[in-house]
Amino acid sequence: MTTTLNKGDAFQPGEVWKTPKGGLYRVMGYEHKPGKPKQAVLNVSSDFSRYR
Repeated sequence: MTTTLNKGDAFQPGEVWKTPKGGLYRVMGYEHKPGKPKQAVLNVSSDFSRYR
């Protein structure tokens, strides 16, 4: 299922976010559950070379 991004969506699929402590989060996509707001699905890693 393809997700249409709206203006103001903070996360884009494929982006990698780095925390101040060096942890990495990769945005895998969005999850939709009936009656709840759209949520980003994140993959956690500590190996930056994997995303180059």
